[in-house]
Amino acid sequence: MVPLGLQPGKGLALTRQGQEWCNLPNTTYQKGWMEFVLDPRLEQDTQWVADLALCQLRILPDPQCPWLVLVPRRTEVCELHDLNPQDQLTLMQEVTSFTALLQAEFQPEKVNVGALGNIVRQLHVHLMGRYTTDRAWPGPLWGVAPKSREGQEELLTRLHRALDQALGQGSPAPGN
Repeated sequence: MVPLGLQPGKGLALTRQGQEWCNLPNTTYQKGWMEFVLDPRLEQDTQWVADLALCQLRILPDPQCPWLVLVPRRTEVCELHDLNPQDQLTLMQEVTSFTALLQAEFQPEKVNVGALGNIVRQLHVHLMGRYTTDRAWPGPLWGVAPKSREGQEELLTRLHRALDQALGQGSPAPGN
């Protein structure tokens, strides 16, 4: 198991389908904030895994690279500086926790972290395990479609298993 510092009373508050995983106060929603709505393109292209203290943790299915997406559950946030200082810190903690998980579980040559927002303006951060053998190395994966989906289900299963173990919960089976 990859330690993510998710200890009750000390770590990130986690919920799964509305149920608390850690018995922590949920500080992610503040009075007066509008309800979080995920961009339709992110909803279509990614799979929900868990709600963290700040972000939705999502998987972007890819046949070659373990690829996670963190989406801060805040409305009208397009840039990192749109987050308040506490949310900026929490986002960085979530990014480093899950890049460490990708490195430990998948041993990529490099873990890329990116937040472009040129097409989907809602702030979201991509975490991608990269290999010298992947289809776009050393360039960016954005816009380079895989030649086939062969190996995708196996990679998704491995990714779900690693996330389940790290989060202490069962995430949906691939394809759900």
